[in-house]
Amino acid sequence: MHYNQIDLEKFLNQYSQQQVVYCANPGNAGDAIIAYSTFLLFEKIGIQPELITCTQHVENQVVFYSGGGNLVEGKYKEAYHFIKNNTAKNKEIIVLPHTVWGYDDVLLSADNLIIICREKVSYEHLFSNGFPTERLFLAHDMAFLLPHTEFDAYKRNERNGVANCFRVDAESLNGMDVPDNNIDISLSWNGELWHRTEFAKNVTHNLACYLSGFNEVRTDRLHIAILAALMGKQVQLYPNNYYKIKAVFEYSMRDSWKNVSFIDIPEDKTSIKQKSSDPHQVIEKMQLEIMLKTANIEYLEIEKGILDGVLQSISWKITQPLRFLSSIFRRFNSKNNK
Repeated sequence: MHYNQIDLEKFLNQYSQQQVVYCANPGNAGDAIIAYSTFLLFEKIGIQPELITCTQHVENQVVFYSGGGNLVEGKYKEAYHFIKNNTAKNKEIIVLPHTVWGYDDVLLSADNLIIICREKVSYEHLFSNGFPTERLFLAHDMAFLLPHTEFDAYKRNERNGVANCFRVDAESLNGMDVPDNNIDISLSWNGELWHRTEFAKNVTHNLACYLSGFNEVRTDRLHIAILAALMGKQVQLYPNNYYKIKAVFEYSMRDSWKNVSFIDIPEDKTSIKQKSSDPHQVIEKMQLEIMLKTANIEYLEIEKGILDGVLQSISWKITQPLRFLSSIFRRFNSKNNK
């Protein structure tokens, strides 16, 4: 399959002399890393955007929406609502490197929407659903564009031991048993915060300062892993509960970041603690696993309800013929190009 891979800096150069708007993605401290890297790149290129939040509306503008993982139906909705509320009133909306799944009713109907995916799974999903290839691109996550020298000041810090930074929110892999000394530092800040340039910078540096005290970082937080890798740490990267982290690792890190290893955990082996030989602890752990599996079943039932709702929705039924025709045209073009 052919991917429209781009050098993001070269791509954005075409907007350097234009008036643009940047909408910062809400979220945890990992989104601060994305925002700060974006601000640095804008400054390098000469883009001076108007900064807005995802609840604001603008008109007749070229709009950049932050990179991240907010366009995932059933998990997050801020980016979806922003795009839905702003596409008809603006010249262009460019979604910076993002993980994307679902929301076809809006994404496939907006003819001024450009989407840059940060991994191949999202790209292939959009392509197979008929998103126009002339407006579909692939590039690395924004955080990879942070200059390595940005964190030189922390290299003098004494380094010892392992930082466990596993997530404790809804994206955690079901049944993941985190270490007792875990600190989910990404939750140190969370909200609609990252339109403030200096704040995004300070939070990014605070994260780097914390990580600088360790030799190794173990995490299922994508941007903690990227930040630690940029600082030269040994990183063990674990999956979250959908494809995002593994897909970004395979596209951006597997071949070029030798200090990062991906720990692909089977569903029946989600503990990252050492197994206990204490029978009481074993029983407690089994009881916990039963509770987690029960919760997972309930979660899947909810997800099924959401999916059933989507499949029965008017937007899905209306766009189904378009998706069918699009697949025919792609097969036809593929045969003609061979």
